[in-house]
Amino acid sequence: MPRFNPTAKMMIISSITAPKSHRDLGVLDIRRDIILGTAFLAWFYLIIQSFQFAVEGSAADLGPGMIAFDWFYQNSGMLVAFSQNLWSICVANIEAWGISDFTRAFLMWQIMIVAMMVPTLLFRKVNNLRKNSVFIEFFRFLTGYLFAWSLFALPMVILQWGLQTNGFLTDGMMIGNSWFSMAMLIVLATFQLRNWKLKDTLRQGGFQLGLSCIRTNWPLMLSMFAFGLMNLVYMAVLTLLMILSLKNAHKH
Repeated sequence: MPRFNPTAKMMIISSITAPKSHRDLGVLDIRRDIILGTAFLAWFYLIIQSFQFAVEGSAADLGPGMIAFDWFYQNSGMLVAFSQNLWSICVANIEAWGISDFTRAFLMWQIMIVAMMVPTLLFRKVNNLRKNSVFIEFFRFLTGYLFAWSLFALPMVILQWGLQTNGFLTDGMMIGNSWFSMAMLIVLATFQLRNWKLKDTLRQGGFQLGLSCIRTNWPLMLSMFAFGLMNLVYMAVLTLLMILSLKNAHKH
């Protein structure tokens, strides 16, 4: 009677377990590529839009920290020229808004949300994806997630309209009164500290996860009025803060 070869046994076990391992890695790779690609396009578009906004003056007008971009703007002639051919989504300080202004403001908020919130999905556990339709499943998940944030963008646009048409926002789209900004930040920080507790989102759908994120992070998003709606530096800081809060929540 032939003796059983232990090496053959290990090869059989490996052949059984490998497909699942490869499948899991494939799911992670597809998710990562979609997230990184979407976030990159959003950030690139915002940078190009900031060229349009700052070309007439200083990047410092866009908020604290943006003065560091002055050299970049002044030495990026090709990108500046390219930006002038794009439809501007930055709403200047005007007395009355029309449909075009509301549309541009909504798109600005949408792209800012994509740039800041989509990267946080890299650190979330999204395991409810089927092997044979990973792209479609995750695209549906991402669409639901962003649709929830679109609902949040609507009142932000209305708030921006109210502040801007009543002279509370500067040309750089941030609150001009320092005392008003300080009081606003104190109130928002209080709410943020109370809200900053996330639950495990392992089985949440995209729309439900988006609503959960809004309940947790709305004070951070509102604080952009104090630091500048097109302040790329502050957007990066907010993205990092939300990622850190997420990683901290998963430890508990």
